[in-house]
Amino acid sequence: VLDVAGGSTASGANVQQYAFNGTLAQYWYIIADGDGYSIINVKSGNALSLASATPTNGTNVMVSTLDGSDVQPFMIEPPCSAAYT
Repeated sequence: VLDVAGGSTASGANVQQYAFNGTLAQYWYIIADGDGYSIINVKSGNALSLASATPTNGTNVMVSTLDGSDVQPFMIEPPCSAAYT
């Protein structure tokens, strides 16, 4: 699951893939904004964000204060059935 490393509530904390352990660092809610969706951590209230302004493969993700910047909106698409054939 998506997990804020160390359960941190600090802006700039790294997000990692981690085994589910039920902590609030692993719970998120999604809000629609004009450009997509913001993914907000329940524990900190910080938004999932790209660590750099360049959205390339391998870009790290972190949490930061929700500010509407270009590194925070995400698109949520239904799975493509071709991916599962």
